[in-house]
Amino acid sequence: MAKYKRCPNCNHKNSLNDGICSNCHRLLDVQPIPKESKKTRQDNKTNNIFTIIRFLVLFFSLVLLISYCLNNPSKQKLAASKKPYKEESFINKIDAIVYNSDYIDNKLIPVKDYSNSTPFKLISTNGQVVIDNITNYIADYNSFHIITKKSNNDLFYYIVNNNGEIIYKSQNRIYYYPETNSWIIGDKLYHGKKMIKDNIRIEDKKPISGHYFTYIDEEEQGIISYDGNYGYKSNKKEYNHFVLETTNILFPGNNNYCLINDNYKYLITNCTTGEVLTSNNSKRIYEIAPNTFYQDNTIFHINKKGESVPFNTKKSLEEIYVEYLDNDKILINDEVYDELIDSKTSVNEANLKSLSYKNIESLLETQKEYCLDITEIKYGLKYQNTSIIPCENDSIIYYSDNITQRLLSQQKKYLLITNHKKTSLYDINNNRYLIDDVTNYSPYSIFLKYKGENHNYIYNILSNEKIEIPEDTFLELHSNYFMVEKYSKDTTTTNREYYNYDFKNIYLGK
Repeated sequence: MAKYKRCPNCNHKNSLNDGICSNCHRLLDVQPIPKESKKTRQDNKTNNIFTIIRFLVLFFSLVLLISYCLNNPSKQKLAASKKPYKEESFINKIDAIVYNSDYIDNKLIPVKDYSNSTPFKLISTNGQVVIDNITNYIADYNSFHIITKKSNNDLFYYIVNNNGEIIYKSQNRIYYYPETNSWIIGDKLYHGKKMIKDNIRIEDKKPISGHYFTYIDEEEQGIISYDGNYGYKSNKKEYNHFVLETTNILFPGNNNYCLINDNYKYLITNCTTGEVLTSNNSKRIYEIAPNTFYQDNTIFHINKKGESVPFNTKKSLEEIYVEYLDNDKILINDEVYDELIDSKTSVNEANLKSLSYKNIESLLETQKEYCLDITEIKYGLKYQNTSIIPCENDSIIYYSDNITQRLLSQQKKYLLITNHKKTSLYDINNNRYLIDDVTNYSPYSIFLKYKGENHNYIYNILSNEKIEIPEDTFLELHSNYFMVEKYSKDTTTTNREYYNYDFKNIYLGK
């Protein structure tokens, strides 16, 4: 056992009974102050260095940020708060939007590479890219186009002209209706330079020709014409289902009748006045022609007096045919209804009739001739009151007025005739079939595809030029270009080739 105790401070020996060190006068019964080891001192020094480095990094970062913001005030403002998008006034932009069919030759062409989901481009007829990175191509109207593009991950709709200049920009969907010169942007209906109505609704299919639209207000819903005339109105109900089902309109005016689905009650109404011609009916009604409807093996034609004229039929909906003839006559299956005298005449094999079409269907001054037998209609053609094509064809197709005018400027008169599922190009001037086996055509395109003796060809009806095309290709015909899609089995790739009027390959897509 120790006979003394050492001072924890100076290590001096003291008596066991001493409480204070006789050497340094410190308390003897306290724990000694631990001396810092070399390793501890080194760790503390390292931590202090890292603290200083972090401080310097933070300091210089703040200096750089302040300097950047001072030199870029717009960026500083954007970082502080992003400005909300403000929609432009469409009415102020209407004068800059011009519809001009003369632009058809130089209309921009939408092209798309389908590899890697590359967006659309708009190119010139010479292949020059005018607008790039288009998210979706909506439609063209010769002198302007409707497209979508993304900006800062927001999708915008644009109206652009043939020079690629932006005429109008909107975050809302844009529709245009050339027949009535009407627009729907978002939920607003415009006609001319006036906003006609807000809360317009677009159903799955767009309103026919832009004549009538559905709208919804706080307490009612109904239909409104492009120029602001209210037709049928309905109060909102607990279960709200309101659809304008009409797709056929004869002409703008008071004699149009609309089919409406109002909460699954089918009604036929006067589109202009809103007068209801049928009671609320839960049985399905089908529209089969302008002012002509079908329900339960009965056809209802609404005449000019607003009266419902019934025609009984045993035919299915798909077998019914309706044709508007000359002198206010309408052919429904095997009966002719005369609007002027409100009478029906049966047509059967015993009294076959030839009924000429009242209105000139195109600038060619030709009229269709209808020949009816007990089962079907066949078509012939009259030109200047002379029958030039026998009444034995399945259909006669006129080119659009724009293409017809261009043909007439070259003293050409062409149309398309289909008989027994075979379509031919007919030359009226020379009373002959110019091309016998047309396999692809469009009344809005100057191009067509036909089958020759050994090869397939694409033919330009204006220039009379042609190029050979492989048989196993997909073809799209447009007003001023065509697209050929070729598939390679060896490389499992698809090439999309775009050609202009002169058969020049202006773009090769993947």
